[in-house]
Amino acid sequence: MKKYNHAVSVLWSAGTVLFEILGIPLLFIRQNSPWAIFLVLGTMFWVIGISVAYMRIEARYKK
Repeated sequence: MKKYNHAVSVLWSAGTVLFEILGIPLLFIRQNSPWAIFLVLGTMFWVIGISVAYMRIEARYKK
């Protein structure tokens, strides 16, 4: 159980850092900029990646 909790906490810690990095460009682009679509797509791929990683962790530690 401790290894599972540690793996999930590492996943969320790394995911949080990546999500914050994805948000940094929002500080510098103009409002309604076409570049915002890349941030939306990046967030979509972030969510898919987090989900796949969690499913792998869950499968590894499931009894």
